[in-house]
Amino acid sequence: MNEFLFEKADFKKVMKKHCYEVLQLLISKSEHFQIVCDTRFVSYEPKLPDSYIDSSLSYIMFYISDYSVESVNLNDKLMSFYAGFGPDNFTTCVTVKLEALHKIQIQRDIVFINPSYYHNEEAEDPLKSSIEMLLKNAKNRDLIKK
Repeated sequence: MNEFLFEKADFKKVMKKHCYEVLQLLISKSEHFQIVCDTRFVSYEPKLPDSYIDSSLSYIMFYISDYSVESVNLNDKLMSFYAGFGPDNFTTCVTVKLEALHKIQIQRDIVFINPSYYHNEEAEDPLKSSIEMLLKNAKNRDLIKK
């Protein structure tokens, strides 16, 4: 399969919708499951202590069971749930963008895989946006052309 397909907006849209539907089904059945997601698109409120986060990891797996399943809030963009971390069971609300969710599994059975390449469209390249700002001024455009 063409790897560029995974970057196309229409493919990402289909994967996001499928992810949402799988999660909806699992939650409606109070099923325990695991998710694997890109750590760059996971947030914690309140923020987790640094000792609980390994910033070198690209992916993280969450076990959604018991109270976490009951606490899931799901919409077409985000999934959030409460989870406890560490020996003190530090409780926080975890929020994950659906596009950044790569795998859903029940025990050892994989029920969803998302091969699309997600990057935050909201976060622009600072160099690109700086150049665009400069080029908006006609005098700057003339200077850069010379």
